[in-house]
Parts: sequence; C-alpha cells; structure tokens
Amino acid sequence: MNTISLFKNTGLYNITMSNNGRDIILYFTDTIIGKNYGYIICKDILSFSLNINNFIDYSDNEDSLFPIFIPEVILNQNDSYKEITIDVGVFIRITSNNILIQENDEKK
Repeated sequence: MNTISLFKNTGLYNITMSNNGRDIILYFTDTIIGKNYGYIICKDILSFSLNINNFIDYSDNEDSLFPIFIPEVILNQNDSYKEITIDVGVFIRITSNNILIQENDEKK
C-alpha cells in the first residue's frame, strides 16, 4: 500500500456529494483568509465513514464546524481502491475506486 500526505495545514470548508451520490468532493481553504487551496474528488464511493466524536457542541446557532483545521489528509492507495483519511477529533474516511486531487498553484 502506498501512503501520501495531502493538503497539509489547511482548512476543510465543505463536503458535497455529486454524480447522484456516487462521488464526494472535499474542498480545502486557508482558515485565516479563505484562500482556495483546491479539492479532492472521491469517485465511485465504496464506503464513507464520519464520526464526530461529540466534537460538535454548539451553543450558538450561528457557529459552524467549517472550516475545520486539517494538519494533513492521508491518501492510501492499493491496486483495488483508494482511501482518504482525516482524523482531527472529527474522523472521516472515504474509500473509492478513484481519487482526483486538484491543488491550486497559489497555495505554495
């Protein structure tokens, strides 16, 4: 299995589903100025896990989890699937047939 670290020290600011729920798109930004860093498309989802671990406890209805600071996104690849893992109090794991990564050049 090949492991790669992606989108270091960014903020996950949105998660959307597309292609009639078969794909998930994760959008990343700078948490301070909101600069767009890029996105990850997980195509043909095999499994999706989200565990908030009681991390979300809002007393203010105007508050939001997003953007959430992400030290790194881990991409594991093998011959039959690819998997994204985010573990920052909130745990997200997406296993899919293919993962496309679009990083904006300005982030560097």
